[in-house]
Amino acid sequence: MFKIIKNITLSSIIILFFALCLFAKENRLNGIRFIGLKNVKAKTVKSEIKSKVKKPYLEEKVKSDIKALMELGCFDDVEVSIDTNTWNLAFFFKERPKISEINFKGNKKLSKGKLKDEMA
Repeated sequence: MFKIIKNITLSSIIILFFALCLFAKENRLNGIRFIGLKNVKAKTVKSEIKSKVKKPYLEEKVKSDIKALMELGCFDDVEVSIDTNTWNLAFFFKERPKISEINFKGNKKLSKGKLKDEMA
């Protein structure tokens, strides 16, 4: 009797183990895309996120990724989309505007060089 229960329990554990392995493989990320990057390099974004290709998709990890990316201070918004058919993750970025030039007009008391030094 004990041997039958032991065999059933062992069989149940083995089946459960294989079921969990199969489920985990289905939720592995096949790709990660970054859409909307203009001034920030994809390499910088990759170094900040914990979600990785061939690793399981975890919603908590993606939420943490969004928080880390927003803390960079380069983005007004970061959104995420997951395609559960292909397990491809996409990050959509709205970057903050980049100041490309500053012009000083109407100033006669200080030189441009002095003003630029004060800004730095």
